[in-house]
Amino acid sequence: AGRASAVLGAKSADDCELCPLGTSAGASGQSACSECPGGRFSGIRGLMECEHCSSRRPFSTAPPGSTASDNCTCIDGYYKDLTRGGLPCELCPTGGKCSNDVVLAEPGFYMAGMAMVSRCSLLTTDGSVCLGGAAFGDEQRCRTGHR
Repeated sequence: AGRASAVLGAKSADDCELCPLGTSAGASGQSACSECPGGRFSGIRGLMECEHCSSRRPFSTAPPGSTASDNCTCIDGYYKDLTRGGLPCELCPTGGKCSNDVVLAEPGFYMAGMAMVSRCSLLTTDGSVCLGGAAFGDEQRCRTGHR
């Protein structure tokens, strides 16, 4: 198990403490536990090595010191498809901008479903009526005088 002791010369594993969540021992005989680096997590005390986010959800990452796989979010350009349980991260659809597990419509598009982006067919002399920047369930942003 991943244990560490600040006391040099520990005689047995019982002299060492289990590494807390968000850390790992890295190797036997360590004097301190190391914080999980970005892209990894430790949801169990006493791990020798932090687990890669991508082993549970490809194309995901997490901040340093993460303590659960729930801390793993999709990298930019991908989103968490809740209709498939959020695994794996899916490539962002055309007309969408994906960041922090969310799909936002780009200008000229609107959200027609959780991750379904549709091209706006309403045009004015100034361009598309759809301004983008909204997620599904949010009020879609339109040019003044349109909804």
